[in-house]
Amino acid sequence: MYKSVIEIDGQKADNDLIHKALAPDMKSTVRANISVSSGETLKIEIQAKDITSLRAVINTVLRQIKLIEDVTKTGDNNDNRTK
Repeated sequence: MYKSVIEIDGQKADNDLIHKALAPDMKSTVRANISVSSGETLKIEIQAKDITSLRAVINTVLRQIKLIEDVTKTGDNNDNRTK
């Protein structure tokens, strides 16, 4: 069994937002188990039966976090334009 833990320090509100956005897609599969918890530190634990599955899940999670970050930044920029 292969395991990876991703921890992201940040503001609780930001971590909670990422947690809520990731939750629907964080389902365990035959080859990998994923758990997410948030607070002052966002913690994503991944366990996989093989290294290929572990890498695939890590890449998926990181892409989703990047997308969430980009969308929230775009939203912040639009809020500033309307003021």
